[in-house]
Amino acid sequence: MIGVIGSPDSVALALAVAADIGLADQVIGRSYSHVDDVPSISQDLDRVCQVLLFTGRVPFSQAVGGEHVLHATVDFVPHTAIDLYRTLSLVLLRNGGHIPTVSIDTIDEDVVAEVFNDLGVTSAFRVLSLDAGRGRLRSSDEVVRFHLDALREGRATMSLTCLGAVKRTLDEAGVSVMRIEHTRSTLRQALSRAASALKMAEVEGSQLTAAVLRPLDNQRRHLPPPHVRSFSEQLRGVARPAADGTWVVHTTIAAVQSMTLAGGAGVPEGWAVGYGAGATLLDAEANARRALALAGDDHGPFTVFPDGSVFGLEATGVAGYRLRETDDLLLSHAREMGMRPLTLARLTVALRGLDPSAFTARELAAAYGGEARSARRMLATLQRAGVATVRGAEGPPRAGRPQAVYQIDVDLLVPRR
Repeated sequence: MIGVIGSPDSVALALAVAADIGLADQVIGRSYSHVDDVPSISQDLDRVCQVLLFTGRVPFSQAVGGEHVLHATVDFVPHTAIDLYRTLSLVLLRNGGHIPTVSIDTIDEDVVAEVFNDLGVTSAFRVLSLDAGRGRLRSSDEVVRFHLDALREGRATMSLTCLGAVKRTLDEAGVSVMRIEHTRSTLRQALSRAASALKMAEVEGSQLTAAVLRPLDNQRRHLPPPHVRSFSEQLRGVARPAADGTWVVHTTIAAVQSMTLAGGAGVPEGWAVGYGAGATLLDAEANARRALALAGDDHGPFTVFPDGSVFGLEATGVAGYRLRETDDLLLSHAREMGMRPLTLARLTVALRGLDPSAFTARELAAAYGGEARSARRMLATLQRAGVATVRGAEGPPRAGRPQAVYQIDVDLLVPRR
């Protein structure tokens, strides 16, 4: 499904356009009364939609910048030149064929200049980008202030805004203002892109996948307990025993994602799980066993993909890296430090869960998914490379040997591009 999220009028128009192009049964619309509601609405639709389409950049940024990680493909409908053409046509009709000096937000200044040139309009205009630098978008208050300042300074006599909240505020202030709304053409193009993304997601979701389960207690090797059977049913498969005491479930990546999104961590009590995807069931099972080896008894579940990418499912909070690393810069950087490329890639991910300025070998081992002595060897290598240093010691709560506290210079660890 495609989830459309935006203001009530934008969502209503998007649904009408979807019906016109035969997508009515594939599109769900949800509108918000305030942009702060977007993250929770996005989270709800993320459970049932493979694609989320936002009718503006502001709600899109609210959703992707939230705490919840969205699993759907996300996109937004940009305000385009054709939207501005339509608005200026309405301005011409309102003003007897004349376009006054205007202030415009959101649309790129180059696009505005091109549209004015195409129409032969010589009136002056001022443009404000939503980008405030460093990845931040301007607030609606900042955009309102831009329009009011342009009017007060005599640089504009009319405001054109893409933001509903800004239009409402300017209307209340008695300002001559018009909203730049999406045309049906713009929405049709965006919905067509979303439909293509949906088809791609459905194809990828059918990829062959295997789950391999290993009992943490050797006495459980003979018959799968009820919760393992329930686990296989959630994956729409059947658990079958393997000669090594593990159990294998053949499924699809979509089934794995569906179970995870429904709130399950994917790990039956007393069992370790690894997921693998592949071109054949044999490949998928081999990758699942690699994921199971990575997980150990205390980490995971992981998923290993055909290209060597490794991802921890959302419930574990683990990011991704690759089992098969081919990046030339990473390869050469790893050689310079005396490490294997995959070790460096995995270490970089592990450090995201630590404070790189103060951690112990035991803490690194827990984040990395190994033993403390292996972490100490890794840190010794990094010390020789000048990347890690000992900054102090941490005493145990009882009598015992104090642990060294390390710090890593992340700028030296990660290769510059």
